[in-house]
Amino acid sequence: MQRARLPYSETHPLPFGAACHWTHHGLPLACLFFQQAAGAHASRLGVGLDALLPQGLSWVLSALRVQRLRRVPTPAALTLETGPTGAASRVAHRDFAGFADDDTAACVCGSSRWMMVRTDDGRPVPMPQAVRDLVPEPHPAPLVEVPPRLPEVTAPTAERRFEVRRYDLDINDHANNVRLIEMAVESVPDSLWENGSLLDLAVIFRTGAVYGEALRAAVAVTRTADGWEALHALHTADTGRAVLQARSLWTPSNDSPPPRVQS
Repeated sequence: MQRARLPYSETHPLPFGAACHWTHHGLPLACLFFQQAAGAHASRLGVGLDALLPQGLSWVLSALRVQRLRRVPTPAALTLETGPTGAASRVAHRDFAGFADDDTAACVCGSSRWMMVRTDDGRPVPMPQAVRDLVPEPHPAPLVEVPPRLPEVTAPTAERRFEVRRYDLDINDHANNVRLIEMAVESVPDSLWENGSLLDLAVIFRTGAVYGEALRAAVAVTRTADGWEALHALHTADTGRAVLQARSLWTPSNDSPPPRVQS
């Protein structure tokens, strides 16, 4: 994918502390930049949080999928392009692409689904016509297909426990979606994290998590023809309420032996 296909762009310097994760674990960082660009573009279009919150409304990310298209050296900056690609009765779609430094070809891309909800009870509302009018008919095909559902984790390979901190919270007082993604990805076995390279990440958000809640992250890793597939689940530790489902695809990193994980 080349530059200027999507209508809005912004450039972010790569945080110093994130440089060590870029080569093999950079997709959660791309999700963070995508989220920021989506919010800024929505505000420019008149449907951002600055316009919605006074009406008792907010955006909620319901699902996304991001892919690493090619490996590039750790960039000094990442340029994000984004734009709405569709809207239905209760769901809006948005695509993203990321470009390292002055590269003209994208190194990451993604597609996402969003809902508009009431801030008092979190219930979805019909998508306003103003949002639906932002994308002309016929709607373009998404850059990547976001799966409508993902398999359950039935036999975990590894489990970890996290607690939602105040710094994890977003404007809706729920754990920010990117923080939940980081928890899910970090739950893979150490051998996969140390020796694998994350290529594809699909996430479906089920419910929110609030400050102080303990979350149990479970992951099941299996072999594939090209590497490994990991199925992820985040649940509240006390009630077992589903917070997130995800699927990640990994390949062996070029400079490491294959990770030894259960198949």
